[in-house]
Amino acid sequence: MGAPNRITLASTASSPTLTSRLPTEISIEP
Repeated sequence: MGAPNRITLASTASSPTLTSRLPTEISIEP
């Protein structure tokens, strides 16, 4: 699930609101 996480982070960059909805582990990932 490393690749999907990177895509999710890219989406969060556009919508910071999603960051709150995403799990903490994904937020910690670089």
